[in-house]
Amino acid sequence: MSESTPTPNEKAAAKSTPSETPDKEKASEVAEKDTAKQLKADMLQLCDDFAQFNEECAFVCDAFASIVREPETLDDPTIAGFSHYSIWLKEQVESFKERIYEAQRSLNR
Repeated sequence: MSESTPTPNEKAAAKSTPSETPDKEKASEVAEKDTAKQLKADMLQLCDDFAQFNEECAFVCDAFASIVREPETLDDPTIAGFSHYSIWLKEQVESFKERIYEAQRSLNR
């Protein structure tokens, strides 16, 4: 056979040789474990933040319900407070949405 054509033994050896070296495989495994640890930490933080947000939403809902029962307490500072809270709620929901999407993207990498 010519030098440019591999022998059957050379073909078999090429097939049995792993495409990555053990060092690259180990580095890849370490990177995957680090990514998994980070994702776990991010999800725990997201859950904790959402639990706090849930409590704050419950407070705001109770305040809205209270105002409906006693509309005479609806003064300018109360109106300003509700306006502030409505903006804050929208921002928090948007932040949670982005954090959830980022976690999803991390899982798909």
